[in-house]
Amino acid sequence: MDATAVIWTIVIAAIALVSLSAGGWGRSRSRRRRR
Repeated sequence: MDATAVIWTIVIAAIALVSLSAGGWGRSRSRRRRR
């Protein structure tokens, strides 16, 4: 049961990091800097 909790935590953390990095930070910065 511990393995499942650890896997879920990693998955959620990875999704959150990707969403924040590529969704709010990378996109806004890339678009603003390019244009």
